[in-house]
Amino acid sequence: MEHKAQNRVVLTATRVATAAALGFGLLVPVAAVAQTASDGQSRPPSASQGSTVSPTQRAAVAKRKLTAKQQAAIKRAKKKAAAKKKAAAKAAAAAKAAAKKKPVLPAPVPNPLPAPTPTTPPAPVPVPIPGGALTVSSFGAVGDGVTDDCVALQSAINTAVSGQAVVFPVGKVFAHSCVLRVGTAGIRLTGGGQLLATNEQRASLFIDAASVSVDNLSFTTVVPTRRWEEYEKMRIRIGAVPNVSVSDVRVEGSGAAGIYVGGASNFSISRVEVTNTRADAVHITEGAHDGTLTDVTVRNPGDDGIAVVSYASNGVRCQNITVTRPRLLGQVWGRGFSVVGGDHVTFRDIYAEGSSGASVYVASEAGGYNTFPSTNVLVDGGAINMANQASSIDHGAVLLYNGRSSVNSNIAIQNLSISGTRYTASRQIGIVQDSGGTHARVSFSNINIVGGSTPFGGNAPSSSYNRTNVTHNGVALANLQGWN
Repeated sequence: MEHKAQNRVVLTATRVATAAALGFGLLVPVAAVAQTASDGQSRPPSASQGSTVSPTQRAAVAKRKLTAKQQAAIKRAKKKAAAKKKAAAKAAAAAKAAAKKKPVLPAPVPNPLPAPTPTTPPAPVPVPIPGGALTVSSFGAVGDGVTDDCVALQSAINTAVSGQAVVFPVGKVFAHSCVLRVGTAGIRLTGGGQLLATNEQRASLFIDAASVSVDNLSFTTVVPTRRWEEYEKMRIRIGAVPNVSVSDVRVEGSGAAGIYVGGASNFSISRVEVTNTRADAVHITEGAHDGTLTDVTVRNPGDDGIAVVSYASNGVRCQNITVTRPRLLGQVWGRGFSVVGGDHVTFRDIYAEGSSGASVYVASEAGGYNTFPSTNVLVDGGAINMANQASSIDHGAVLLYNGRSSVNSNIAIQNLSISGTRYTASRQIGIVQDSGGTHARVSFSNINIVGGSTPFGGNAPSSSYNRTNVTHNGVALANLQGWN
């Protein structure tokens, strides 16, 4: 108690002296200070005490009751406060002077990528149940979207034999926290139900057997926290097996690729919609070949819409891939339809709207990608609207690029209409090469460009391409014949 009383004296006296020095009336009479020092407790003063002592007298009495050490502490505190006040005034004056010299600009407001907008799923449509089918409900799957049905779903898939269907009933949501693997050839997954991956890191349906078909199902994922690259994160993964068919399927919100085709042959993907993926919507790689994609719609992917990519590390190129009537509607990042290393790849009757980079991209890349060259590529027919929306990517609507010491050859871009390309793009159609990469036997023909800026550009020599019947805002560009 004794130490506490002394502390209160110092504190109160400090406030008294400071207030007196600043010209303010005291809030605590001297008598109250004396009482605090004598018994260690604070008591309210009487009205008579407060009315008979002037502010000056109070300060003098308070000062006499302080020790020399306490008075020195008060002086130091006052000196420190004065110095602080002086420094604040100096800083304010400096800020005012700086403001006169240069206007204060508001801090730049970050422009984050828009959050994916979930699409409204179509109303469930009953699917005829094949004879002899297995229903996942018979294996204990609940389908309430909450219960983890992983074990029951995998058990049903493992039990099916070739020629038999596994049914996921319409109107049910089957949550699973594990990778589901299809390892029996010749079975079918169908039924109209929804498979909800509740663990973004273990979200895949892995097709690892020949002649498997998947149809009339929805594959969704909890909102991913980031972009992923690994196999088990890809929502539907088709392995290096033949004759797989995926049709009438919806994929929503994968943290990695929506549909990944790695090394498959004679595959078919049709009437599929892939939405709000963090990576490519459809990624075809690892030497996949002899495949078709028909009526695939891609909405708002986090990277390329449909990409055929041949990495040199795979040792073999993708080839004989035909994509018919693909649709890209909005994009967070990446290119619309791309061939980055591949042979005999065809895109027909394309439609791309609002691509981030180029809507059509045919390339060979070095660096961390290190791909094969692109050869015998055809883009024939369709429309591109509002391409290259991202100002940080200078692609234009169509870009042919070679950044690796190789030759991209026999590439034809024809029968396209292009409109509304971002005006600040350097060009709308480009053919660019660096790092020793070249182009040969490239042709651009029957292309109508409306709006945008420079219609055609790049650094590839004119001997590497032909340009025929290309117009910009109704004016024909000069025909060029660089090769026969």
